[in-house]
Amino acid sequence: MTSSTTEREDLGAKKRLYEQVFRTTEYFCVAPQVERLLGWRLTDGHYKPIKPNEHGRLWSKELELWLGPWHGVYLGEEHTWLRFFSSEGALVLLPEEAERQRADDLAARLAALEAEISALRGEEKQP
Repeated sequence: MTSSTTEREDLGAKKRLYEQVFRTTEYFCVAPQVERLLGWRLTDGHYKPIKPNEHGRLWSKELELWLGPWHGVYLGEEHTWLRFFSSEGALVLLPEEAERQRADDLAARLAALEAEISALRGEEKQP
């Protein structure tokens, strides 16, 4: 996470440290509310910029995921957040989102089964 007060260090000394000392394969910087997302990949001993796709997402070879902006509500706050996306571009759900999705899917399946049972019961009463 970078800001106007840390940007110079994040894009200068800290980036060089991760590149030259730690040899970190990928280095990402994001401004609050994903105003700006930058990434570099270690290639031949030096960081090369990662080009964003048409959605402003950066591909992480290490994670095999896209990293990019997502606008929505999280923790009761509506903002643009930094999120992971699958290689196909689908949002990677947070644990609480995945649980809610499972619950919604189960509720929909239950409603469909109840409707089917009601329809079958209606057919049984027909002579």
